[in-house]
Amino acid sequence: MVGDFERAAEQAPPKVEEVLFERERRRTPFTSFLAENLLESDPPNWGRVSGPLVRKEDVLLPPNYRWASAWCVDNGPDSGVDGWCHASNFSKSWSPSASMGAFVRQRRWIRKRELDGDALRQQRPVAVAPEMDISERAEVLSRRVSKFRKTAQGKPTAGSHRECEEIRRECAEVSNAVNDELKQAITSSRRTALKKILRDVATASSELAAATRSQLQNSVVHGESVQEGGAADGPGLHLMQEMRVQEADIFQQRDLLLEREDAMRSVERDVMDVMHVQRDLAVLVAEQDQYISSIENHMELVEAETRSAARQVGQAAKKQTSIRRPLSGAAIGGAVGAACGIVLGPPGVALGAAA
Repeated sequence: MVGDFERAAEQAPPKVEEVLFERERRRTPFTSFLAENLLESDPPNWGRVSGPLVRKEDVLLPPNYRWASAWCVDNGPDSGVDGWCHASNFSKSWSPSASMGAFVRQRRWIRKRELDGDALRQQRPVAVAPEMDISERAEVLSRRVSKFRKTAQGKPTAGSHRECEEIRRECAEVSNAVNDELKQAITSSRRTALKKILRDVATASSELAAATRSQLQNSVVHGESVQEGGAADGPGLHLMQEMRVQEADIFQQRDLLLEREDAMRSVERDVMDVMHVQRDLAVLVAEQDQYISSIENHMELVEAETRSAARQVGQAAKKQTSIRRPLSGAAIGGAVGAACGIVLGPPGVALGAAA
């Protein structure tokens, strides 16, 4: 995007002349040139080389330009008095002098404009660097701490104090960002990476505290020299006091980072316990499913055997009924014959036997 803007700015001309033509006509060689005498076929009183009417107040500035001059007549070598050029018609060649055959005249008005550097700088898009993720910020922070430790061997200055304060603030920001993402981290690999970043930040904070302590020692030496010089309340002692406060903040921040890491370990252990409980529950549910399936299979088998037993009982009842009917008939017939024999005598006995 920045490149396109720069190319567009390079293609825009730095200086431009706006040109307008003023035109007039006279009816006879003895009358004056006036705009009112222009014919309908003539070009407009004010305008470009060709085209419609354009007055001076109609010419507006394009974006990113500013006027470099006011409107003025172009008194070039080919123009006459007051910049007028004359001809018999607007399509003929022009002459600086007004002859008897010249019935039209025109002159050039010019106004210069140039690129406005201030407007370009205001409209220039700012190239925004892509935002770094947490791991990149932690790496940059470690490099800054290492560089600060190398430069912390000399006498402390206000610049080193500001650098230390910026690094300490960056440690706090990265730590907060890690904690915020840890609350949303799902995979164990991401949680492990975040914990490593947290440990790196704690290490950087410890190294920063060591560098601050080194500068404190240098501050003490410098403060003693200042006191020997007779300026006991000089800027060196004031800076030393500020760095002592800063070192205490760094140690407090380091302890806070370590506490957060311990808390994350505790949270991870709790999560692992919950995972183990869920796994045991899953095993129990699977075993219960097997038991339930076995019970359902047994119930189906019992139901089938019950239906088979019911059919067998029905068949046995039918067979018992078919056997009971002949036996009953024989018993009844024997009883009737015996009674007839007793009553009728021998014929009755024969009848009973026949029955």
